[in-house]
Amino acid sequence: MYIYWKDKNGKIFSISSVSNYKLTPTDYTEKNIYYMQNDEITGQGVNYDFSGESGSSPVKVANGRIEFKLPLFNEPFVVFEGNKFTATRQGEFIDYWEKVQ
Repeated sequence: MYIYWKDKNGKIFSISSVSNYKLTPTDYTEKNIYYMQNDEITGQGVNYDFSGESGSSPVKVANGRIEFKLPLFNEPFVVFEGNKFTATRQGEFIDYWEKVQ
Protein backbone atom coordinates (compact mmCIF):
# COMPACT_ATOMS: atom_id res chain seq x y z
CA MET A 1 0.00 0.00 0.00
CA TYR A 2 1.19 3.51 -0.72
CA ILE A 3 -0.70 6.67 0.25
CA TYR A 4 0.45 10.24 -0.34
CA TRP A 5 -1.13 13.65 0.18
CA LYS A 6 -0.27 17.31 0.75
CA ASP A 7 -1.85 19.64 3.24
CA LYS A 8 -3.08 23.14 2.33
CA ASN A 9 0.46 24.48 2.88
CA GLY A 10 2.01 21.96 0.48
CA LYS A 11 3.61 19.82 3.21
CA ILE A 12 3.79 16.10 2.43
CA PHE A 13 2.50 13.10 4.34
CA SER A 14 3.11 9.64 2.88
CA ILE A 15 2.80 6.04 4.02
CA SER A 16 4.36 2.98 2.45
CA SER A 17 3.45 -0.42 3.86
CA VAL A 18 4.07 -4.10 3.14
CA SER A 19 2.13 -6.62 5.24
CA ASN A 20 0.89 -10.16 5.39
CA TYR A 21 -2.86 -10.21 5.77
CA LYS A 22 -5.84 -12.51 6.14
CA LEU A 23 -9.40 -11.50 5.34
CA THR A 24 -12.30 -13.67 6.52
CA PRO A 25 -16.04 -12.89 6.62
CA THR A 26 -15.61 -11.78 10.27
CA ASP A 27 -12.03 -10.48 10.72
CA TYR A 28 -9.17 -8.71 8.95
CA THR A 29 -5.72 -9.54 10.38
CA GLU A 30 -2.52 -7.80 9.36
CA LYS A 31 1.13 -8.46 10.24
CA ASN A 32 3.61 -5.68 9.47
CA ILE A 33 6.68 -6.52 7.39
CA TYR A 34 7.72 -2.98 6.43
CA TYR A 35 6.20 0.40 7.28
CA MET A 36 7.54 3.85 6.40
CA GLN A 37 5.90 7.16 7.22
CA ASN A 38 7.11 10.56 6.00
CA ASP A 39 5.36 13.29 8.00
CA GLU A 40 6.37 16.81 7.01
CA ILE A 41 2.99 18.13 8.24
CA THR A 42 3.81 17.70 11.95
CA GLY A 43 7.58 17.84 11.42
CA GLN A 44 8.20 14.25 12.54
CA GLY A 45 10.05 13.42 9.31
CA VAL A 46 10.69 9.89 8.11
CA ASN A 47 10.12 6.90 10.41
CA TYR A 48 10.48 3.18 9.68
CA ASP A 49 8.96 0.18 11.44
CA PHE A 50 10.09 -3.43 10.92
CA SER A 51 8.60 -4.66 14.22
CA GLY A 52 6.38 -7.40 12.86
CA GLU A 53 3.49 -5.95 14.87
CA SER A 54 0.11 -7.60 14.30
CA GLY A 55 -3.44 -6.39 14.66
CA SER A 56 -6.97 -7.27 13.68
CA SER A 57 -10.32 -5.62 13.26
CA PRO A 58 -13.90 -6.78 12.69
CA VAL A 59 -15.24 -7.08 9.15
CA LYS A 60 -18.76 -6.15 8.10
CA VAL A 61 -20.10 -7.87 4.98
CA ALA A 62 -23.52 -6.93 3.58
CA ASN A 63 -25.06 -6.64 0.12
CA GLY A 64 -21.75 -7.10 -1.73
CA ARG A 65 -20.00 -4.49 0.44
CA ILE A 66 -16.99 -5.30 2.68
CA GLU A 67 -15.92 -2.79 5.36
CA PHE A 68 -13.12 -2.79 7.94
CA LYS A 69 -10.49 -0.60 9.59
CA LEU A 70 -6.86 -1.32 8.79
CA PRO A 71 -5.64 -2.04 12.33
CA LEU A 72 -2.03 -0.82 12.42
CA PHE A 73 -0.47 2.68 12.48
CA ASN A 74 -3.73 4.68 12.42
CA GLU A 75 -4.35 3.47 8.87
CA PRO A 76 -7.62 4.16 7.05
CA PHE A 77 -11.08 2.65 7.14
CA VAL A 78 -11.66 0.78 3.86
CA VAL A 79 -14.67 -0.29 1.81
CA PHE A 80 -14.76 -2.74 -1.11
CA GLU A 81 -17.92 -2.51 -3.19
CA GLY A 82 -18.08 -4.16 -6.60
CA ASN A 83 -15.17 -2.80 -8.66
CA LYS A 84 -14.62 0.13 -6.29
CA PHE A 85 -12.39 0.62 -3.24
CA THR A 86 -12.50 3.59 -0.87
CA ALA A 87 -10.02 4.40 1.91
CA THR A 88 -10.84 7.11 4.46
CA ARG A 89 -8.64 8.59 7.17
CA GLN A 90 -11.01 10.84 9.11
CA GLY A 91 -10.19 14.54 8.72
CA GLU A 92 -7.25 13.86 6.40
CA PHE A 93 -8.22 12.16 3.13
CA ILE A 94 -10.62 10.02 1.15
CA ASP A 95 -9.09 7.96 -1.67
CA TYR A 96 -11.13 6.28 -4.39
CA TRP A 97 -9.99 3.48 -6.67
CA GLU A 98 -11.90 1.74 -9.41
CA LYS A 99 -10.89 -1.47 -11.18
CA VAL A 100 -10.45 -0.87 -14.90
CA GLN A 101 -11.55 -3.78 -17.06
